[in-house]
Amino acid sequence: MPQTKEHFGTVRYMGVERGIIVLTKCDLVDEEWLMLVEEEVQSLVEGSFLAEAPVRHVSSISGEGVDELKKTIEDTLNDIPVKSDHGLFRMPIDRVFSMKGFGTIMAGDPDSHTSPGHADPQSGCGMCGDGAASVLKCSQRQNIGT
Repeated sequence: MPQTKEHFGTVRYMGVERGIIVLTKCDLVDEEWLMLVEEEVQSLVEGSFLAEAPVRHVSSISGEGVDELKKTIEDTLNDIPVKSDHGLFRMPIDRVFSMKGFGTIMAGDPDSHTSPGHADPQSGCGMCGDGAASVLKCSQRQNIGT
């Protein structure tokens, strides 16, 4: 189970808050062994975000349990509250260059639900990834400053 422990450590590090435990290749072992593995996994996740997670047994060869897993995934996703990002300024960056007297310039097309008024020098901005704070000196759209 080293890979299981590694995966569990990874999702905990990433801050995952809910999940589904899936035991694969269940068609290759007998029921007794499958229950033993399930107990071992349950003891591994005890006291974690996966302690109350549903457990599903699947086989990709025979298709056993796949429909139940799909339903469980759908139910789990439906239980996650949707966070609204409406109004947040998002702009995938197409190019970056430097201009003497201005510094670093980033150019791109804002997402369709974003209006250019949401990006102004007073609002502040940050970069995805490392979260580094940035200073927005101006924003311009189709040669019209905003």
